[in-house]
Amino acid sequence: MRDMTRAICLTNKTPGSPGKTLFAALFAALMLTLALASGAMAAFPDLGRYWEDSTPELWRGTWTRRGNSNAFDARWTHPRYGQAAAYIIVNFTTTNRVTIVRTDTIGPTRGKKCRYTAEISEDGRTISGSSTCDWAPGPHPFRAVIRGQTYRLYRYPRHPRQPNYPVDYRLTQTPGNNYPGKDPADAFCRAVGFRAGAYGWKTDNVARGRNFRTAYMGNNQICTKGCIGYAYIQCRY
Repeated sequence: MRDMTRAICLTNKTPGSPGKTLFAALFAALMLTLALASGAMAAFPDLGRYWEDSTPELWRGTWTRRGNSNAFDARWTHPRYGQAAAYIIVNFTTTNRVTIVRTDTIGPTRGKKCRYTAEISEDGRTISGSSTCDWAPGPHPFRAVIRGQTYRLYRYPRHPRQPNYPVDYRLTQTPGNNYPGKDPADAFCRAVGFRAGAYGWKTDNVARGRNFRTAYMGNNQICTKGCIGYAYIQCRY
Protein backbone atom coordinates (compact mmCIF):
# COMPACT_ATOMS: atom_id res chain seq x y z
CA MET A 1 0.00 0.00 0.00
CA ARG A 2 2.87 2.39 0.79
CA ASP A 3 4.32 1.82 -2.71
CA MET A 4 0.93 2.36 -4.28
CA THR A 5 0.41 5.73 -2.55
CA ARG A 6 3.92 6.80 -3.64
CA ALA A 7 3.00 5.91 -7.24
CA ILE A 8 -0.19 8.00 -7.00
CA CYS A 9 1.80 10.98 -5.71
CA LEU A 10 4.29 10.74 -8.58
CA THR A 11 1.51 11.19 -11.15
CA ASN A 12 0.99 14.83 -10.17
CA LYS A 13 4.25 16.58 -9.39
CA THR A 14 3.84 19.74 -11.46
CA PRO A 15 3.46 22.82 -9.20
CA GLY A 16 0.29 24.75 -9.87
CA SER A 17 -1.22 22.10 -12.13
CA PRO A 18 -5.03 22.41 -12.52
CA GLY A 19 -5.76 19.15 -10.77
CA LYS A 20 -3.47 19.76 -7.80
CA THR A 21 -6.13 20.98 -5.35
CA LEU A 22 -8.61 18.30 -6.36
CA PHE A 23 -5.92 15.64 -6.21
CA ALA A 24 -4.89 16.73 -2.69
CA ALA A 25 -8.50 16.52 -1.49
CA LEU A 26 -9.03 13.09 -3.05
CA PHE A 27 -5.74 11.83 -1.65
CA ALA A 28 -6.63 13.05 1.86
CA ALA A 29 -10.06 11.36 1.63
CA LEU A 30 -8.43 8.10 0.46
CA MET A 31 -5.94 8.15 3.33
CA LEU A 32 -8.69 8.80 5.86
CA THR A 33 -10.75 5.90 4.48
CA LEU A 34 -7.75 3.57 4.67
CA ALA A 35 -6.94 4.68 8.19
CA LEU A 36 -10.49 4.11 9.39
CA ALA A 37 -10.57 0.68 7.74
CA SER A 38 -7.18 -0.46 9.03
CA GLY A 39 -6.58 -2.48 12.14
CA ALA A 40 -9.93 -4.21 11.98
CA MET A 41 -8.93 -6.83 14.56
CA ALA A 42 -11.09 -6.86 17.68
CA ALA A 43 -9.97 -4.72 20.62
CA PHE A 44 -9.32 -7.63 22.97
CA PRO A 45 -6.14 -8.52 24.84
CA ASP A 46 -3.92 -11.18 23.26
CA LEU A 47 -4.65 -14.61 24.77
CA GLY A 48 -1.08 -15.72 24.02
CA ARG A 49 0.11 -19.22 23.19
CA TYR A 50 -0.24 -20.78 26.63
CA TRP A 51 -1.19 -19.97 30.25
CA GLU A 52 0.46 -21.09 33.48
CA ASP A 53 -1.71 -21.33 36.57
CA SER A 54 -1.29 -22.45 40.15
CA THR A 55 -3.52 -22.82 43.21
CA PRO A 56 -2.99 -22.68 46.98
CA GLU A 57 -3.74 -26.42 46.96
CA LEU A 58 -0.46 -27.01 45.01
CA TRP A 59 -1.99 -27.77 41.63
CA ARG A 60 0.22 -26.53 38.77
CA GLY A 61 -1.22 -26.25 35.28
CA THR A 62 -0.40 -25.34 31.68
CA TRP A 63 -3.16 -24.33 29.30
CA THR A 64 -2.07 -24.68 25.64
CA ARG A 65 -4.03 -22.67 23.13
CA ARG A 66 -5.35 -24.25 19.94
CA GLY A 67 -3.98 -21.97 17.21
CA ASN A 68 -5.61 -18.54 17.41
CA SER A 69 -8.90 -19.88 18.75
CA ASN A 70 -10.50 -19.41 22.17
CA ALA A 71 -10.00 -23.12 22.98
CA PHE A 72 -7.27 -24.54 25.21
CA ASP A 73 -6.06 -27.99 26.23
CA ALA A 74 -5.02 -27.92 29.89
CA ARG A 75 -3.03 -30.27 32.12
CA TRP A 76 -2.35 -30.02 35.83
CA THR A 77 -0.10 -31.93 38.20
CA HIS A 78 -0.24 -32.29 41.98
CA PRO A 79 2.39 -33.86 44.27
CA ARG A 80 -0.25 -36.02 45.95
CA TYR A 81 -3.25 -36.33 43.64
CA GLY A 82 -1.44 -36.91 40.35
CA GLN A 83 -2.77 -35.41 37.11
CA ALA A 84 -5.85 -33.74 35.71
CA ALA A 85 -6.68 -32.63 32.17
CA ALA A 86 -9.45 -30.59 30.58
CA TYR A 87 -10.78 -28.95 27.45
CA ILE A 88 -11.30 -25.22 28.02
CA ILE A 89 -13.27 -22.48 26.26
CA VAL A 90 -12.58 -18.79 27.00
CA ASN A 91 -15.18 -16.17 26.07
CA PHE A 92 -14.91 -12.40 26.48
CA THR A 93 -17.87 -10.73 28.21
CA THR A 94 -16.30 -7.25 28.03
CA THR A 95 -13.01 -6.05 26.57
CA ASN A 96 -11.02 -7.42 29.52
CA ARG A 97 -13.38 -9.76 31.41
CA VAL A 98 -13.87 -13.41 30.52
CA THR A 99 -15.91 -16.44 31.40
CA ILE A 100 -14.19 -19.82 31.18
CA VAL A 101 -15.80 -23.24 30.92
CA ARG A 102 -13.60 -26.20 31.78
CA THR A 103 -14.64 -29.78 30.97
CA ASP A 104 -12.41 -32.43 32.53
CA THR A 105 -11.28 -35.19 30.19
CA ILE A 106 -9.61 -37.79 32.45
CA GLY A 107 -9.92 -39.32 35.91
CA PRO A 108 -12.86 -39.39 38.33
CA THR A 109 -14.01 -35.90 37.29
CA ARG A 110 -14.17 -36.75 33.57
CA GLY A 111 -17.13 -35.00 31.93
CA LYS A 112 -17.67 -32.67 34.87
CA LYS A 113 -17.26 -28.92 34.61
CA CYS A 114 -15.72 -25.90 36.28
CA ARG A 115 -16.76 -22.34 35.56
CA TYR A 116 -14.51 -19.33 35.99
CA THR A 117 -15.04 -15.59 35.95
CA ALA A 118 -11.86 -13.58 35.58
CA GLU A 119 -10.32 -10.28 34.51
CA ILE A 120 -7.21 -9.69 32.41
CA SER A 121 -4.79 -7.15 33.85
CA GLU A 122 -4.19 -3.77 32.22
CA ASP A 123 -0.84 -4.90 30.79
CA GLY A 124 -2.47 -8.07 29.45
CA ARG A 125 0.07 -10.38 31.12
CA THR A 126 -2.00 -11.95 33.92
CA ILE A 127 -5.57 -13.06 34.52
CA SER A 128 -7.23 -13.49 37.92
CA GLY A 129 -10.64 -14.29 39.32
CA SER A 130 -12.46 -17.25 40.85
CA SER A 131 -13.85 -20.65 39.92
CA THR A 132 -16.47 -23.13 41.01
CA CYS A 133 -16.58 -26.83 40.06
CA ASP A 134 -19.27 -29.51 39.99
CA TRP A 135 -17.30 -31.60 42.52
CA ALA A 136 -15.96 -28.67 44.57
CA PRO A 137 -18.30 -25.67 44.80
CA GLY A 138 -16.48 -22.36 45.12
CA PRO A 139 -15.56 -19.68 44.86
CA HIS A 140 -11.90 -20.71 44.62
CA PRO A 141 -9.20 -18.14 43.78
CA PHE A 142 -7.75 -18.35 40.29
CA ARG A 143 -4.70 -16.70 38.76
CA ALA A 144 -2.70 -17.43 35.60
CA VAL A 145 0.19 -15.89 33.69
CA ILE A 146 -0.32 -15.43 29.93
CA ARG A 147 2.73 -16.44 27.87
CA GLY A 148 3.74 -16.17 24.21
CA GLN A 149 1.79 -13.06 23.32
CA THR A 150 2.08 -11.26 19.99
CA TYR A 151 0.95 -7.78 21.05
CA ARG A 152 -0.04 -5.53 23.94
CA LEU A 153 -3.31 -3.64 23.64
CA TYR A 154 -3.62 0.09 24.37
CA ARG A 155 -7.20 1.41 24.35
CA TYR A 156 -7.68 5.10 23.52
CA PRO A 157 -3.91 5.62 23.78
CA ARG A 158 -2.55 8.88 25.18
CA HIS A 159 0.43 10.71 23.71
CA PRO A 160 3.57 9.70 25.70
CA ARG A 161 4.83 13.31 25.90
CA GLN A 162 1.44 15.01 25.95
CA PRO A 163 -0.48 12.71 28.34
CA ASN A 164 -3.50 15.01 28.49
CA TYR A 165 -4.17 14.33 24.81
CA PRO A 166 -4.98 11.21 22.78
CA VAL A 167 -2.65 10.23 19.94
CA ASP A 168 -3.79 11.72 16.62
CA TYR A 169 -4.23 9.36 13.65
CA ARG A 170 -1.88 11.57 11.58
CA LEU A 171 1.83 11.89 12.19
CA THR A 172 1.82 15.70 11.84
CA GLN A 173 -0.62 18.40 10.77
CA THR A 174 0.99 18.59 7.31
CA PRO A 175 -1.16 16.59 4.83
CA GLY A 176 0.38 14.04 2.51
CA ASN A 177 3.68 13.48 4.33
CA ASN A 178 2.78 10.29 6.19
CA TYR A 179 0.54 7.26 6.09
CA PRO A 180 -2.34 8.08 8.48
CA GLY A 181 -3.09 5.34 10.96
CA LYS A 182 0.00 3.19 10.54
CA ASP A 183 2.86 5.69 10.91
CA PRO A 184 1.54 7.32 14.11
CA ALA A 185 0.70 3.90 15.56
CA ASP A 186 4.25 2.69 14.83
CA ALA A 187 5.67 5.87 16.39
CA PHE A 188 3.51 5.44 19.50
CA CYS A 189 4.54 1.82 20.00
CA ARG A 190 8.24 2.62 19.64
CA ALA A 191 7.88 5.53 22.06
CA VAL A 192 6.49 3.20 24.75
CA GLY A 193 9.18 0.56 24.22
CA PHE A 194 8.01 -1.73 21.42
CA ARG A 195 10.71 -1.60 18.75
CA ALA A 196 8.76 -3.72 16.29
CA GLY A 197 6.05 -1.05 16.05
CA ALA A 198 2.32 -1.59 15.67
CA TYR A 199 0.64 -4.94 15.11
CA GLY A 200 -2.80 -3.43 14.49
CA TRP A 201 -4.91 -0.36 15.20
CA LYS A 202 -8.35 1.16 14.80
CA THR A 203 -9.12 4.84 14.62
CA ASP A 204 -11.81 6.30 16.87
CA ASN A 205 -14.81 7.01 14.65
CA VAL A 206 -16.97 8.43 17.45
CA ALA A 207 -17.88 12.10 16.87
CA ARG A 208 -16.05 13.94 19.66
CA GLY A 209 -17.11 17.49 18.78
CA ARG A 210 -15.23 20.55 17.61
CA ASN A 211 -13.43 20.99 20.94
CA PHE A 212 -11.78 17.55 20.78
CA ARG A 213 -7.99 17.81 20.81
CA THR A 214 -5.24 15.29 20.09
CA ALA A 215 -1.44 15.39 19.83
CA TYR A 216 0.76 14.44 16.87
CA MET A 217 3.45 11.78 17.33
CA GLY A 218 5.63 13.40 14.65
CA ASN A 219 6.24 16.71 16.43
CA ASN A 220 4.39 16.55 19.78
CA GLN A 221 2.18 19.48 18.76
CA ILE A 222 -1.52 19.76 19.58
CA CYS A 223 -4.19 19.21 16.93
CA THR A 224 -6.93 21.85 17.12
CA LYS A 225 -9.05 21.11 14.03
CA GLY A 226 -10.39 17.91 12.49
CA CYS A 227 -8.72 15.82 15.21
CA ILE A 228 -9.18 12.03 15.25
CA GLY A 229 -7.68 9.65 17.79
CA TYR A 230 -7.43 5.87 18.07
CA ALA A 231 -9.91 3.45 19.57
CA TYR A 232 -6.91 1.21 20.19
CA ILE A 233 -3.37 0.42 19.15
CA GLN A 234 -1.83 -3.06 19.41
CA CYS A 235 1.95 -2.92 19.92
CA ARG A 236 3.95 -5.92 18.71
CA TYR A 237 6.26 -7.70 21.17
